[in-house]
Amino acid sequence: MAYISCLANDGGIGFITHQDRNKFYLSGHESQVQPHAWIVEDNEYGRAWITRVNGTIITNEEAQKFCDDEVDKSRVLWEDLPDFAKAPAIPNRIKPSKYSLADHYEKHKD
Repeated sequence: MAYISCLANDGGIGFITHQDRNKFYLSGHESQVQPHAWIVEDNEYGRAWITRVNGTIITNEEAQKFCDDEVDKSRVLWEDLPDFAKAPAIPNRIKPSKYSLADHYEKHKD
């Protein structure tokens, strides 16, 4: 199944519900500031969620560029960290790296 890309501000509690998770796949891709990029399964429930959260549908290419730009910004912040603040000194802190949203969706949709 295909996916839709959108930008939406994370609204906290109720932004994504248990019912949402059971009806369609979605995955947020963080940015340093709002909005965040989201990939959402392209079905009636995914489209309804985008409407409910006042999301803006963008092309998958625009979403990929948005995420790549955010990774570039995060890399600058990473490079400015002192060595003791980088992995392996702090578990789970890794250097930001670019990835394909399409590959991410295919890997995690089921």
